[in-house]
Amino acid sequence: MAAEPQPVKKSLSKNVMAMKFMKRKAEADYRRQLEQEKQRAIEESHWVLQGKEERESCIEFEASYVNCEDLYQCGRMSFKKFNPAVEKLFKEMLAKEEEAKSQEWESEESVSDEEMTRRFVIQISV
Repeated sequence: MAAEPQPVKKSLSKNVMAMKFMKRKAEADYRRQLEQEKQRAIEESHWVLQGKEERESCIEFEASYVNCEDLYQCGRMSFKKFNPAVEKLFKEMLAKEEEAKSQEWESEESVSDEEMTRRFVIQISV
């Protein structure tokens, strides 16, 4: 059994390979190969817990920094009565916020009618 001859792979001469466009091509191929190896290394180093489905992210994205910094929604402010119209709007907005907070507090702290009657009936029967 005679071994089959391996096909001879022809290559370009070193003078052709020394030309600028060939060097650029070789360098681009080399950079692409390094990038692929780097990407493969990143993918291999990334770990995932087995048996856990991906949960929704706890990160919230806001379009503006106003909510993050607890700034006022109107966006304009006035100091020392520089702009009375803006100060009036600001006071109205603060009053609305204060009213909303007080209503929320009342709803949390108050006892419903049913609860009050139940407590009253229990006290009378004892």
